[in-house]
Amino acid sequence: MKQLQGDIAIIEGNNELNVQMIPITAILAGEIIEIMWRVYGTAAWRSLSEAMPINTYMEHRFKIKNTGNVLTTFDIASYIPAGEYGGPAFRFCRKLVTIPPGEEGYSIPAFESGKTGTFYHTWYLFAVAGETADTSYLLWRDATQVHSKTVLVTCY
Repeated sequence: MKQLQGDIAIIEGNNELNVQMIPITAILAGEIIEIMWRVYGTAAWRSLSEAMPINTYMEHRFKIKNTGNVLTTFDIASYIPAGEYGGPAFRFCRKLVTIPPGEEGYSIPAFESGKTGTFYHTWYLFAVAGETADTSYLLWRDATQVHSKTVLVTCY
C-alpha cells in the first residue's frame, strides 16, 4: 500500500496501539536531468552541445526525476521577458508528465527553433501534487517551481 499526502505514519507502538503519530508532509521536488533535441519526425536525439538549425520545427526531450515524496505531475516552462511575445510571463509547454517518487520520466514538447547565434536559455520545471491532465493556465500559474536548468544553445 502506498502512502499518500495526508496519511499518518505509525513510527512506534505496542500491542495496545498506544502510538506516536506524525503527519506526512508532501514534498514537491524534481530535477531536469537531461535535455536533448531532434528535428521533428526524425529518430535521432542530439545533445544540446550540437548546433540546431534555425526556423525548424523540433522536439526537445526533457528527462525529469521526481525527487519529492508524492506522485507529481510536471510541466516545463520558458520565461518570456517584458516586451517579447506578451511577456513578462512563463510560457508552459503543456506536455505534462506524471512521475512517482524516486522515478524518472520524459516530457517531449515541440518548438520552432529561433534566432541565429549562441545564447543561454533557462528552462523551468513546475510541479503539482498528484496526477492531472489539466493544462489550463489557471492551474499552472499557481504551480510550484521546483527546478531550473540553464543551457548554452547554438542555432545556425
